Amino acid sequence: MEADSGLEQGASHPPREARQRRPPLWSWGYGFLLVAVFLAYFGQQLITPTLPLYITDLGGSPVVAGLVIAAFSITSFPMRPFVGYLSDAWSSRGVLTLGILILTVTSFGFFVPVMGVLAAINAVRGLGWAGLNTAGYTVLTRTAARERRGEASGYYNLATALPISLAPALALWIITVSFLGFYAVFLLSAACAGAALAVAWGLRWAAPRLETQDGPKPKMSVHGALIGSIDTRVFLAAGLLLTTTVTQVATGAFLPLYAREIGVDGIGAFFIVVGVIGAVSQLLGGRFLDRGGRGWWLLAGFVFMILAMLVLFVARSLEVILLAGVVHAIGSTIINTMLLVVAMDLSDPHRPGAGMATYSMAYQLGAALGAPIFGLIIEYLGFGAMFLGSALAMSFGLVATLARWSALDRPAPSTAATK
Repeated sequence: MEADSGLEQGASHPPREARQRRPPLWSWGYGFLLVAVFLAYFGQQLITPTLPLYITDLGGSPVVAGLVIAAFSITSFPMRPFVGYLSDAWSSRGVLTLGILILTVTSFGFFVPVMGVLAAINAVRGLGWAGLNTAGYTVLTRTAARERRGEASGYYNLATALPISLAPALALWIITVSFLGFYAVFLLSAACAGAALAVAWGLRWAAPRLETQDGPKPKMSVHGALIGSIDTRVFLAAGLLLTTTVTQVATGAFLPLYAREIGVDGIGAFFIVVGVIGAVSQLLGGRFLDRGGRGWWLLAGFVFMILAMLVLFVARSLEVILLAGVVHAIGSTIINTMLLVVAMDLSDPHRPGAGMATYSMAYQLGAALGAPIFGLIIEYLGFGAMFLGSALAMSFGLVATLARWSALDRPAPSTAATK
């Protein structure tokens, strides 16, 4: 953790010697990781808001759109433990590169306007997404010193949050102005993934000792793949994450449909606002997240995100939707950064791939559950019920944080304590 912000109970400032002993944060390997993840996420987030619109223009319903989106998570979720095991036993760098390669190739599959093909392509993309995220977290754990994890995870989350916020707005604009329409988005997605692939390949040069710095690797075996691919230590962090990821389709894939339903134009501005506010929050407030107990920060994050959903429930204008975006961005920044740090700290240091795979499964489980469930809710109860259901889901996270307060309400360890 960051030495000058990870304070002991009752201490006001760490000794100057502790600040001077802090290991460096920035390295070629860490920098290449951030660039590769940013580009790969940007390519995927161009697809996220495009698919529901593309499918409905082809004659599909919101339920069909939800099922196609869920195909992505149905494959990504069960493969995460095996991908994490490969990251530990084979190569986290290799798994990262292979995952991005799959994302690059499958971007061209969306040119086939057939529902079954779209679902199959999205299912294969889920395998690449599993490789990108599981190996990305593993490389982060291995390249970031424990004393700087809070700051390192903050910048990593920024590299993933900016595409989530900015790419959808670009995709919606491209669909409107390009004569290729949806296909221009698919081409740009492939280009971003291809650039990410080149940067990930460069990790071989940027971090040549990446695979050996944590000691010997687990032996490759069927038994190890079946037994050693789950890290139960991170179940708490993964469970709390699930209460937020199950609602992501509400502010991602289905928000453009909601804007179309209520006659609001310019919804792309929502994603821009979320990106800008999230980036500013991370840059200005990231170091403060290492101060005090984890529980208080998590409570604040859940409160902000619940409030954002309630604002969206009553929103009937772009201005109110943008207000919800500001609140949501602040809450999401807190939750995503803090839960990743908790997962990194709780995971087995000799099997970071297994720990990060277990943690990241919550992303795809949430999407796999959220897309079809909220698709059905929209179909039969309307968009308002979707936002109320999202607020309810995150309320479970808030309650769970209070229930496990003794495990979460701990300050970040100081530099001295972690050496």
